[in-house]
Amino acid sequence: MDADRNQPDAEAYKVFDEDRVQARIVAALDGVETLASYSRCCDACLERRVWVRKGGVKVELVQYYHRAVGCQIVTGLVKTFVALEWLKPGEGEDTAALRLLSKIPAQYGSRFFDIPLLDALYAQAPVFRLAAALGWDLVVSLKQNQRELYQSAIRLFARRAADGSATETRAGKHYQIQVWDTEGLPFSADYPQPVRVVRSEETLTQNHYRRGQLEPETSEHEWLWVTTLDRQTFPAMVVRRLGHDRWKLENNGWNGLTQNWGLKHGFLHACRHRPYHRDGVRVPVPNRGLPAVVLILLLAFTLTAAFVHCHSKLFRLRPSSVIEVAQQLRRSVSKLPLHIRDPDSPAESSI
Repeated sequence: MDADRNQPDAEAYKVFDEDRVQARIVAALDGVETLASYSRCCDACLERRVWVRKGGVKVELVQYYHRAVGCQIVTGLVKTFVALEWLKPGEGEDTAALRLLSKIPAQYGSRFFDIPLLDALYAQAPVFRLAAALGWDLVVSLKQNQRELYQSAIRLFARRAADGSATETRAGKHYQIQVWDTEGLPFSADYPQPVRVVRSEETLTQNHYRRGQLEPETSEHEWLWVTTLDRQTFPAMVVRRLGHDRWKLENNGWNGLTQNWGLKHGFLHACRHRPYHRDGVRVPVPNRGLPAVVLILLLAFTLTAAFVHCHSKLFRLRPSSVIEVAQQLRRSVSKLPLHIRDPDSPAESSI
């Protein structure tokens, strides 16, 4: 697909204009498991050993499963899925993610989005090298898998007061926020380029029902992100917002597909114990059905969201959820008049 030719069509309808971050389009990358089974498997299945309880006794079983890495635009009205890459047997999620990121420039152009948001699993030198080569800026969760960078940042932040503070109320949750920001830390021994680290300490207060009464509860959270964004253009509070926006893929993407679109139903699974015969020889069935169905689901998910947000009069007149709009459409279709006759009825076909 020629991204330079097709992208203006989407921009003409302002699909991506709303909620850009500093005029940048932001995408999130994360993995999802689509199905798992203890009996059905195919040549593309991943395997793991799981302890389960059977008849009161714990036994170890081999579990077969499929997992993929998806990329979704998380800014704008329509949260478009850009690409999906399936894990191959014997490889990790980080390998599939790097392969997916490498394919995107050829499919859409490197500037189809500007800032990928990544989990700490992807905080690796090959990912940063690829992003630098393509002109992307990264915001990556920082945990102790990058131990030296993590400990250097923690020691540095412990010596000084917070660089900024703020309060925020959103969706019934009240946040008290303190942020620290530093630049110039080497990312790793195999990629010693200087990076920026942002730390956020957040006190969250929200109401919960306890014994039938609504009571406030407070919890404390700490977050760290490593980023290549410029401090002047993207202050620490903006980086914090971007770091939390990565959860939009989990909340608005995978959860919606799982709960309302049957993503983990396992529609098709070419099993090893059901081969077909070719010239008298048993041949395993290639596993093409599952990726095809998941691709159709992602396309339907994106097109439905585009219709609701950009075309539906119901949504513009009375904003509601996509599920409510879908239910109204279903009720409208059910009230259509019945066909006067069935053109394929046996009586007519025999005349």
